[in-house]
Amino acid sequence: MSKRLLKFLIPTVAISLLIFSEAMGGGLALSGVGSRAISMGGAFRGLADDWSACYWNPAGLAWMDKSEFNGMLTIISPRPEYTPNITLGGYDILGYKNGTKWYTEDKNFNIPSFSGFFKAAGLKGWTAGLGIYVPYGTGAIWDIFDLPTGYNPNVSYPKVDHKSEFEVIDFHPTIARELIEGQLSFGVGLSIQRGSIFLQQVIWNTISPSIPVPYNLLFTDMQLDGDGWGVGANAGLMYKPNDKLSIGIAYRSPTTIKLDGTAKLNLYTPYNPGLVDEFNSYNTHDDSTTANLFRGLVFSSEPDAKADLKLPADYGIGIAYRPSEKLTLTGDINYTDWSRLDYVPIALEGTDPMGDPATNDTLVTQWESTVRFSLGLEYNYSSKLALRCGYFNDPSPIPNKTFTPTIPDIGDKNSFNLGFGYDLGTIRIDYNLEYIIFGDRDIPNLQDSNGDGNYDNYPGKYSMDLFSNFISITHRF
Repeated sequence: MSKRLLKFLIPTVAISLLIFSEAMGGGLALSGVGSRAISMGGAFRGLADDWSACYWNPAGLAWMDKSEFNGMLTIISPRPEYTPNITLGGYDILGYKNGTKWYTEDKNFNIPSFSGFFKAAGLKGWTAGLGIYVPYGTGAIWDIFDLPTGYNPNVSYPKVDHKSEFEVIDFHPTIARELIEGQLSFGVGLSIQRGSIFLQQVIWNTISPSIPVPYNLLFTDMQLDGDGWGVGANAGLMYKPNDKLSIGIAYRSPTTIKLDGTAKLNLYTPYNPGLVDEFNSYNTHDDSTTANLFRGLVFSSEPDAKADLKLPADYGIGIAYRPSEKLTLTGDINYTDWSRLDYVPIALEGTDPMGDPATNDTLVTQWESTVRFSLGLEYNYSSKLALRCGYFNDPSPIPNKTFTPTIPDIGDKNSFNLGFGYDLGTIRIDYNLEYIIFGDRDIPNLQDSNGDGNYDNYPGKYSMDLFSNFISITHRF
């Protein structure tokens, strides 16, 4: 029986790592970098004339008229809602709090970023510097599970049963140069990324269909903690056919972050003395091992875990048009290759909660690539004050069959932005308010997307909206 249990438990760690990679490279990717750029809906690849060009299109750094130091604070306030509907074989006995709308614990995520870019006085046309920003990062805290009634009166399950904290910090040295003065520029950057994770969730498995419910179920509180490094790059071109029009194209390479961490597993077993006596009466080693699963015990282990977090490549093109000196209109199209996350290799070292050796696994994510559309406007009301607005539409890459509440990218996103910039001479202050409406999601049933015997999604109804504030101070010299 111990080997059979191993077959079920080891993939639970792998699934958890899979959820991490989805969360970090998918729906919880941030809207972008730079208060000004985001206030224009991220339609910035064709304009890209401030420090945030290192993210959007490094070629734009060549058009900066002064050197810049920048500091920015992003405050993200997600508000997801989830009504579970998780049943097995028609039985509503899994312990999930079905039929009630649940909310995450209120939490704001404060994300700083910094940069410094310099116009080289002795090298005409060159700009170089470093940006430090967070392209991915968010989380959620849920209380949506209790052990089923009568399952085990001797223990209590943790109150916080689903939790996620994700962040990737990008250290981004970048250089740009004018190739044709006033018309053509090129830029390239190196992306040195540090990723970190904490993930907690419930994993459940079936012992045997011949054992009555709920005693045929095993529940594991899984807590994954890990971090690692990866390296990528980006590059871009900017072309200005005339004073009114500029066109930018940009490419960001895929990045693989090598994650190292531990998976803390606490296996909760049912309490049923009758089943203990029944299996012990067979008087075999395997049946005695099975009998121990009904003593109401908690088995624990902490195997080491390694995984490759595959962040996707993306390709973008943008345009900026200036019909007058006061008005700038921008538009972007960006393709992100989320399908790179099809497979996640997992390496485990140590034991499962029952003391058997952990084994490696490979999982299928089945994500889909997406195309984001962005529009922006900037109006120079005066020599000091600029008013901005923007919009983008960004589909969710996560299919129903692998969706869980620890990744609240509920559906297609529609982002609405209002912002301003105020020039105090050598200091410029920028602010933006973003409101994102997510399309609702209704998942009808459990699915095992790769046929490994473990269900990969959480059925139920989801909805969400999100507010973000972006505050930026730039010193120009």
